[in-house]
Amino acid sequence: MPKSTKSATNTPVKDWHAAIHLSREKLAKTLVTAGLRDYERAFLATCQQLFRSDTGCNTPFEEFFRNIVLHVQICGWPTPEVVEEEFHDFQRNFRDMKRDCEAFESAYPSPAAETAQPATKQPTRKPRKKSHAKEAA
Repeated sequence: MPKSTKSATNTPVKDWHAAIHLSREKLAKTLVTAGLRDYERAFLATCQQLFRSDTGCNTPFEEFFRNIVLHVQICGWPTPEVVEEEFHDFQRNFRDMKRDCEAFESAYPSPAAETAQPATKQPTRKPRKKSHAKEAA
């Protein structure tokens, strides 16, 4: 993705964001939804699902997919080098997320995993004696 070194208060950055917004508005108007067959609708639904599932580097594939699509929207078709760079980010994020998930699972085991552990013997309570008043009733 193109990055700017200018601060957020500089006009060129604001103009760049405005240009991106206008470009997206223009592109959105070109989407043809009439007459879509199931194959194309399923493809677009998958793209939408990936887009909506993206939460950044903790959803590695979704972020990879989004970044490639955004590159096409903003910069045009990616070169092999751009895709390779994004792929390396995907690999790194995937490894990091796998490591983080394993650490989380280790620190916070699920209740099902806890019941699989040998249970410690809980103290048993003595049964209560029946009340004579209840027996008479």
